[in-house]
Amino acid sequence: LDFLTYDTATQAVLLQVQNVHDGRRFISGLRALAREKPVVVIKSGLSENHIEGSCLGSKLIDSHKVFRSAIERTGALYINTISEIFTSINALSNNFRVMDRRLAIISNGIGVGTLAKDRALKLGVEVASLTEETVNQLNNNLPVPYLPKEPIDLLDDAPPVRFRHAAQLCIEDK
Repeated sequence: LDFLTYDTATQAVLLQVQNVHDGRRFISGLRALAREKPVVVIKSGLSENHIEGSCLGSKLIDSHKVFRSAIERTGALYINTISEIFTSINALSNNFRVMDRRLAIISNGIGVGTLAKDRALKLGVEVASLTEETVNQLNNNLPVPYLPKEPIDLLDDAPPVRFRHAAQLCIEDK
């Protein structure tokens, strides 16, 4: 982990973890790495020796919850499935780092945007409110007036350029 933290050629890290022998050292190294670069962690071996309803099975489940919580506290992204690996790699390849806990949701339909907002609120993520200036700039690029509410609905015919413009406005909005 120390090598990856200081290696200038490494831009992001995907870790597949089977076992951790020195938890304190691992978490410390992972925290330092996650401060410098995007890190994604997937844990394997969750089903080993798992017998439904046994003491051993409940210990594995409990230890998985503790492991996940520890990983998330380092600033790394914990994922559960192989498909999430590809999604996270795609997101990380954009080299965008989250700077605070506010989220602007941009969608091409109010239904999917509302689902995203509901999930964000359930996870404790604040949905950002836009400034009047940003709302005015959005209105200059939409076929119908945008009402200042969350999520931002770009309408079902939104081309990629409309998404790019809205995302840039959100990023620049304080």
